[in-house]
Amino acid sequence: MARYKIRRYWVNLGNWYREKYADEIAKLMEKAEIAKLMEKAEKELLKLDVEVEFGPQQDLIYKTYDLTLARNIVTRAKEIVEEIFGEEWTDFWGQDLHIVSQPDCEKCGYFGRFSDLYCSRCGRKLKEKEFIED
Repeated sequence: MARYKIRRYWVNLGNWYREKYADEIAKLMEKAEIAKLMEKAEKELLKLDVEVEFGPQQDLIYKTYDLTLARNIVTRAKEIVEEIFGEEWTDFWGQDLHIVSQPDCEKCGYFGRFSDLYCSRCGRKLKEKEFIED
């Protein structure tokens, strides 16, 4: 019986256009300025030289098997937020920056959906998703 030990990590870089931030950010800046800063932040994130895709809720997602790289991406994303929006927003925006391991099967190596409990290939219980501390 093969044992798969490779984990795939999803790095969620947050949703830069989420309305929940607009009111908070508007307290400090003009609305026209917000759009420019968010656009600048997104461009900087895309310069990380990694393939980033949009998730189901228009959040920026990066997938990797390398946990060190995942942590480096989150660190750089926090730096970008601080550089562009200021230090006071790092903790606020940092709530959306996180790493989670994808549920996977130790028997056959299949990666399940985050809502799956059992492997759709072999039926074995999947290793649960795990939020990784950065």
